[in-house]
Amino acid sequence: MSQQGINVEADAERGDQPSQASMGRRRSFSQVVQTLMIMRNWLLSVQPEEEREARKEQLGRTSSSATLKNAASQGTDDTAVVETEPLGFRERIVKTIRGIAFQTIDGAHLPYYLWTTLVTMACFYNLITIVALASYDELRGTHETAWLIGDYLCDAIYLFDIFVQSRKCCMEDGLVVTDLKKLARNYTKSKTFWMDVMAVLPTDIFYLVLPHQSLVRLNRLFKCHRIGDFSERTEMRSNFPNTFRILKLTIVIFILFHWNACIWFIISKSYGFEAMELDNWVFSYAKIMNPILPTCNAWHEAETCIYDETNYTLNPSSTELNREIYSKDLDIFWKN
Repeated sequence: MSQQGINVEADAERGDQPSQASMGRRRSFSQVVQTLMIMRNWLLSVQPEEEREARKEQLGRTSSSATLKNAASQGTDDTAVVETEPLGFRERIVKTIRGIAFQTIDGAHLPYYLWTTLVTMACFYNLITIVALASYDELRGTHETAWLIGDYLCDAIYLFDIFVQSRKCCMEDGLVVTDLKKLARNYTKSKTFWMDVMAVLPTDIFYLVLPHQSLVRLNRLFKCHRIGDFSERTEMRSNFPNTFRILKLTIVIFILFHWNACIWFIISKSYGFEAMELDNWVFSYAKIMNPILPTCNAWHEAETCIYDETNYTLNPSSTELNREIYSKDLDIFWKN
């Protein structure tokens, strides 16, 4: 073979190399596009049926409106605009209920945060009032109806929160789960579901046996795990997280002091605090100070502003006084 033929074959081989490389790049790009199309079709297939129907309706309305606009611009009278009749009150209510019943809830959106705030307020209501009403009979006796309304309103919030939690979206394998059956199944298998169920058990029937004893509603405190959820979401949303942490610590201390005082009062009632002396550790109304401030000036009105206690000494040779004997006389003197 001549030298010229060898050069021609080498040039041909060098000319084929870029074409094969470009074909390889086209082939890899086409594979990437094909993979993306497969993923897109799969994501559309896992969408709930309601979302697919809503998407189809939206596309249909868009296409129909475009057709009507084209017909109007061309001046044709063949296409007529058909106005849909407005829905009645009953139809709107039914449509709203269906939308709520078959709609998923995103935990990162504002409506869910506002709902969590309302649930947290109901939890704080039970944290404060259950032990307070069990301790102080005067609270329940004066506002019996108001307390019952507050109790059952919080119970209604607890019940509806179970429905909200069963519609809350979750992540699975890096994807957002929007299937209602799967969401409900995941929620019923969690620990929070059983805590929520324990919180709404109708323990109020024990009022028939223990009237005016609010401790029968202690199971409502199982719902307090939602306070932690509210705290985390608020701390993420707040522009002053350190201030919120200080406020959270203050509220926790207030709740602990409140429960400590109420339990101390309950124990004091069981001991019969009315007959207790000042030196006893239990509560007694005698320990509550009720000072009476004089209206006179002892420096300038010594004769009329100072009570004469010379006749109340325990013995003539001592200056020790037993003021418990004539405390009522002292009160009358300073009041006048």
